[in-house]
Amino acid sequence: MFQLKNMLAVLAIFSCNTVSAQTSQLFQVSIDPEATILSLSGDQFQNHPGVEGNLNFFESDWFVESNTSAGASVTFSAGPFVNQGNPAYRRDTSLRLRNLRNRPGASWAFDNQADRTRYSNGKLSAVVTMSSAGAGTARVGMRVRFLTELNPAGTLPAGSYVTTVTGTISAN
Repeated sequence: MFQLKNMLAVLAIFSCNTVSAQTSQLFQVSIDPEATILSLSGDQFQNHPGVEGNLNFFESDWFVESNTSAGASVTFSAGPFVNQGNPAYRRDTSLRLRNLRNRPGASWAFDNQADRTRYSNGKLSAVVTMSSAGAGTARVGMRVRFLTELNPAGTLPAGSYVTTVTGTISAN
């Protein structure tokens, strides 16, 4: 019995002197802010039909994406169509954004949905804009038109007329 009491006393002493340690390790993921804009459609080429009226190009699709919590602003711009053989010959350009399809959360919206150049009045840029209030993606359709309303088809100088639409995205 004496030995049992001594053993219990020794166990009690060792159990009171328990040594322990604790540490922690942090795991962190950093995501850099990004903004992307892509034209999902190729270049478009058309022959003028030789009749009066504006020439509509097929709707082109664009993809926009931003991961900033404050959202992003997108600008599409184009100048007038310019005759490649003689840059003095121009025709106005019209841009129109339509068919906005966005993922929930970003709240993409059109700010300025349609615009056109008026080269004869010195307005050399058509600018359309859209923006979001949060992170997310969207697809948007754009209509481009070659405007000839003031110029009968027979008065259009021959040649290739070209304009380029430029899309720009920036974080809010």
